[in-house]
Amino acid sequence: MAKAITSNQLKKIITNEINDPALKKRLSPLGSPHLDTLIREAGVVLEDRLRSVSGLNEDGVRLVDAAFSPGDKMLRFSQHPGEQEGVKMLYRGAMQFIRNPPMHKLVDYPVDTARILIRLIDSLLLLLPEPASSSSSTGRKGATRRKGGKTSFFSEAESLLSADEVSILRKLYSYSESVHFIICEPTVHN
Repeated sequence: MAKAITSNQLKKIITNEINDPALKKRLSPLGSPHLDTLIREAGVVLEDRLRSVSGLNEDGVRLVDAAFSPGDKMLRFSQHPGEQEGVKMLYRGAMQFIRNPPMHKLVDYPVDTARILIRLIDSLLLLLPEPASSSSSTGRKGATRRKGGKTSFFSEAESLLSADEVSILRKLYSYSESVHFIICEPTVHN
């Protein structure tokens, strides 16, 4: 039997652990859901966002593969092919390991595991540009794509993260410059 959480536990998770507005909006009305329902809904939000920002009409792993493959609709996070492939694998793994199991069967997730998986999806959502059109069903109507640059990245991070987390990001960024890895915002090639 799948475990459920109380509405108060869900409110705490949404308030304290989730940053993406569309994910908050989608999970908020669920009341006291089973944990696999929360993860399933989070996976649907991620899939919908990928579809919205890429302009593709695929599902699951096919969507990720098409969105991150070289071509007209590619989501680019890095000019370095290995890094780009790594980002693709993060999203592919989220589809295969997080989204797929609760889409096809009932899963009895421990509470801590469910919280980790939901936060991972939340993080992947925050890495993606916001959809430019209002066709997304996730509630981000009229949103525009975030503009690049280190300054806007850290300004946005400061509004979403604790001071300690921002400090860690700044250290990672400074280390990344010496090893040619840049924390950057993805670009969509149309």
